[in-house]
Parts: sequence; structure tokens; C-alpha cells
Amino acid sequence: MNERFIYLSNRMIDELNKIDLATQRAFNAWQDFHNSGNEFFLDSVALSLQGAYNGLEAIFDLIAREVDEVRPQGNNWHQVLLACSNSY
Repeated sequence: MNERFIYLSNRMIDELNKIDLATQRAFNAWQDFHNSGNEFFLDSVALSLQGAYNGLEAIFDLIAREVDEVRPQGNNWHQVLLACSNSY
């Protein structure tokens, strides 16, 4: 297997592990909110979900750079990346 794809695979696994941890934290904070009614736990849920989203975006960015060999540019690069557009 090409070293570039081994690197990509390892980085994706790392990001997936981070996403898993973030979603577990979000779930736990959600349970804490329901058990206590303390709305401060909702901040933890939101932060953890943002971490999971950032992990997904990092995976898409890795694929764009390592497979497509191009990364979206401009102010809306996040939108273009998530739209899976080949027009970057």
C-alpha cells in the first residue's frame, strides 16, 4: 500500500477516535443535564458536538489534500469541502 494512504488511514483513525470521545462526552453531558436540570451541562454538550464536527471536517480535509491533492480555497472553503465539490 502506498505510504501516503497509510498516513491518511492512520490520521483518519486518529480523528475517528477523537470523534468517538467527543460524542461520548456529549452523551454523558446530556445525561447529566437530564439528571440534574443544570443547563451548564448543555454548554458541554455543545462544545463536545463542535469537537465531533471539527473531527469530521478534518477527515474531509485530509481526503481533499491526500486523495484529491487539492484543498478548497477562499472564504467559504468549509462549505465547499462539506459539499464534496470538485470545483475547488
